Amino acid sequence: MTMNRRFFSGLLGAIFSTALCAGTLVNNSDGLPQATGVADGYALVIFSQPPLADWPNAARYKNGKLDFTAGANGQYQASLAHARNDFRQWLKSTGLLAQVIREYDTVLNGVAVQLNGASLDSLKAGPGVSLVEPSLTYAPTMNRSVGVINAPAAWAAVGGVANAGAGIKIGVLDTGIDQTHPFLTDNTLTPPAGFPKFDPGNQQFTSKKVIVARVYFTGKPGSFTAQALQDHGTHVSGTIAGVNGTTAPANGKFPAVAGLSGVAPKAFLGNYNVFPGQTANATSHDIAQAIEDAVKDGMDVINMSLGGGINGFQDQLTVASNRAANAGVVVAIAAGNSGPGVNTVESPGQAADAITACASTNNHFFGIPVIVAATTFGAAVGDFSAFDPAVTAQLANWNNTASGLANGAATQACTPVPAGTHTGRIVVIDRGTCTFSTKIRNARDAGASGVLVVNNAPGDPAAMGQDGTADQPATSAVMLAQNDRGAIRSAAATNASATANGTSFAEVLTNNENFLAGFSSRGPANLLDIKPDVCAPGVNVLSSVLHGRFAMFQGTSMATPHVAGSSALLLQLHPDWTPAQVKGALVGTATRDARLATTNPQNIGGGVINLAAATTAKAVLEPATLSFRKIEPGSGQSKTISVTLTNVSGASQTYTASAAVTVGASTGVAASVSPASVTLGAGESATLNVTVNADKAAASGQYWGRLTVTPATGAAVAAPFWVAIRTFTDAGPLQ
Repeated sequence: MTMNRRFFSGLLGAIFSTALCAGTLVNNSDGLPQATGVADGYALVIFSQPPLADWPNAARYKNGKLDFTAGANGQYQASLAHARNDFRQWLKSTGLLAQVIREYDTVLNGVAVQLNGASLDSLKAGPGVSLVEPSLTYAPTMNRSVGVINAPAAWAAVGGVANAGAGIKIGVLDTGIDQTHPFLTDNTLTPPAGFPKFDPGNQQFTSKKVIVARVYFTGKPGSFTAQALQDHGTHVSGTIAGVNGTTAPANGKFPAVAGLSGVAPKAFLGNYNVFPGQTANATSHDIAQAIEDAVKDGMDVINMSLGGGINGFQDQLTVASNRAANAGVVVAIAAGNSGPGVNTVESPGQAADAITACASTNNHFFGIPVIVAATTFGAAVGDFSAFDPAVTAQLANWNNTASGLANGAATQACTPVPAGTHTGRIVVIDRGTCTFSTKIRNARDAGASGVLVVNNAPGDPAAMGQDGTADQPATSAVMLAQNDRGAIRSAAATNASATANGTSFAEVLTNNENFLAGFSSRGPANLLDIKPDVCAPGVNVLSSVLHGRFAMFQGTSMATPHVAGSSALLLQLHPDWTPAQVKGALVGTATRDARLATTNPQNIGGGVINLAAATTAKAVLEPATLSFRKIEPGSGQSKTISVTLTNVSGASQTYTASAAVTVGASTGVAASVSPASVTLGAGESATLNVTVNADKAAASGQYWGRLTVTPATGAAVAAPFWVAIRTFTDAGPLQ
């Protein structure tokens, strides 16, 4: 690792567990809880007629966006309003005290009601009602990451960084956007005609860059404004569209850092504050209203770095997200931070037509230097003291164990050793089994002057947390990366001198990008669909927070804005593309880095975004992922999915196609595609039929692979596919 001094305004959130299961690399440290539950006293009432987004006769632009100026669309919305009025009149006639508080006609056709004692069942008798469900609660899912997804190389395709994202409007459904932040201030921009748009009393929260300011809170009108009073939404917005070349100012121990940028720095932002004030949770009926408003306001992309548990395939926020995509708006949603277990992708990230983001690691972290002779190790700082003032002392392995001893009970310091064993020394200890506080307490009692804990999983070191017990050691302790273990233990075996200097922080540059974050939620989604769709950096992401500051957050919340910003650049380059084509380009060109340690699309979708490749794609595939779901064991069944291949190269191309199962529980499952070759003129499309065949003897388990399409000139694109051979009584979760 190399050390480079950089500014960092706040320590990473700490990790309390020391034992990592296989594949787990880092834990979530958003600092904002995820929640799901029922919003007591509220319900969504859905009517049988489709909303405008699903109306077959809706007038649309070429890219699929709804044309809200079209007379036919207005007439249809008026007919839906008439049906809602019929429901209101029915409520009055029945004597039910339920009160309509929100109305929807675009991504949902229905109303939100405050129940006031009415039951859900009683509302089902209303005219035209097809579904009544309780409103649920949701919470936020919380410089170099832009390079990790190859955004700088993509900027050239849209006229350079000075033009990257120009004209694209991105709605951020979050905790608000600090429109005064230097990273989000661009006075060279001119808002589009009809903007800014804002709720009454909220114009002051708009700017030349933040062109919408709306607030959502079911309660006393005027209780909150659109002003950002929590960091999360401002951090997300900086990643999406932070102004290129921004310098984060020096702060305490940290020097200034120059050259920050969002993925689409010239894009406009819309503030749809669904977590106003200090509210931790938002309701599905408020978020659905924000989605509907963003569509009607003309946003090109919606970013939702939020989640609310696994709520079933009829969850109305998932439905609303799908319909926003059908209305021509790209929808980027966080997968959730409930990994690494299966079936953990949350609502609304289960939306099939959204682009659901998993989190991968970044290529840096902020820490302190540990210097041994000519070698400098980067160490992550957490809740424990961190060698300030600097400490120079001899190194020692825990209990003077041999340098080559594998990580285990003898190296983990979970059991005390006699007092004085390590007097005055900096002790090297392996992560695992017991809490960090236990390890460091045992080292303190053995006389150690400091502790270096070595990570037990690939990737960057983690910020260590205390375990909450009364006796928290004051001994300095930091963490080193797993790949530093051999060198540091060899040095400790000879009692080499080391200097750990916590008087100033530095940016530690690593080669640890593109590992899959342990907290990132995994699929399959409801109905056994592939989710997530694509990964992006969600660990150690540096961006804007309130009061002109900058901080590093981690979570799929931080991955999602990379997807939103990437989508903005693709829409700028291809203004006629539909959301499905944007998704196809991102998934089809994603990188399946070996460091992800899996090719299972239920973990990584297509892989990590490669925006440079997406901007030069010669073809897009729809759907972007192929979910064959399940085949009953012993059935010998085959399944086929039709895929639309579109030539986006600008010239005639001949494409060759192949499909193969790459990983499976056994042999006996094969994939094929027909036709195997097709020639298309610029802009033309063809249908490819991808078939999975299972022998009767094929073993139960998961199988996955890829449809690969290669143009005569240019790079191949691919769509991952997945199928489970297993007996299911329904389409429920994979065990």
